[in-house]
Amino acid sequence: MKSAAVAIATLLVIAAAPHADAAMRASRASTPTSALRVAADSDATTGRDSYTRQAMDEMREWQRKLHDASTTAAAQGKAASAAAEKDLHKAWSDAEAASHRLQVASAEGWSRARDAYERASQELTAAWQHFQSEGK
Repeated sequence: MKSAAVAIATLLVIAAAPHADAAMRASRASTPTSALRVAADSDATTGRDSYTRQAMDEMREWQRKLHDASTTAAAQGKAASAAAEKDLHKAWSDAEAASHRLQVASAEGWSRARDAYERASQELTAAWQHFQSEGK
């Protein structure tokens, strides 16, 4: 069994060798323009990662705020209107879904996912403000 694994590993190395050699030749022949493109792609990825982490932090903060508000309202016997609660719940669900799409968006779909998240975040903020004013 062990010799079969070694044989398979050897075959994989041999099969990959022509591709590895071609990749090495291509990297040696790369132009400064392609190096800039790789750097720009890296910067874009870093920016995406940073933005996504920030969005996840914001969603955790919203989750905490919503939980705290629910606990406080129940303790004080206050309730917002059913419509305000429904709007807040929908806005939360939409923002949560949009934040998830940020994590899985392709490079081509990143701008749309970011724009959708920003709209959902603004709608959540508006729903929160309405919910807060109803509960007073």
